[in-house]
Amino acid sequence: MFRRLHLVLTIVLAIVEQPQDVGLLAYVATLPEYQIQGLAKITVNRMAEDTYHMARQFGGTLRGLFGEVNDPDKVSADEDSFDPRKRLAMYIRWGYQVVPIDYVQPALGPGQQKFEGLKLLNIPHPGTGDYAGPKAIAAFIDGIYRELGTDPDTSPDVARMYAQLSELA
Repeated sequence: MFRRLHLVLTIVLAIVEQPQDVGLLAYVATLPEYQIQGLAKITVNRMAEDTYHMARQFGGTLRGLFGEVNDPDKVSADEDSFDPRKRLAMYIRWGYQVVPIDYVQPALGPGQQKFEGLKLLNIPHPGTGDYAGPKAIAAFIDGIYRELGTDPDTSPDVARMYAQLSELA
């Protein structure tokens, strides 16, 4: 009898929000013994390309691609599986930009709390290399809040983020 071993070294989850035409690389994890070898970057870049193609299948162009990362000023290394300072530095080396707003992730489900310990990352478009502008960033925020059941039109957190985005324009 033959047995097959499937070893997953890195996993990435991507989401395309419609009709906003934006994407989120929601989860990246690499087995510790395979970290610092470039596997995550290869996998994330491939997933970014796949997200772009997925958006095109929905008739979009992928106006923006984003990531969320623990803010190292708010989340310690002891509270995370990978040191937030190292993770953020890694993403910046990869060319991601921190969106300069006080990002608040909405509650992920009923009975859960919003989370203010994240930074929002702007990932270069896999087709053009361009970064999303304030309108696409606002569309992402609108979409994630709506998808997770929080009305962005009445959220003071969203109002504050939109105000900060308007200063970037």
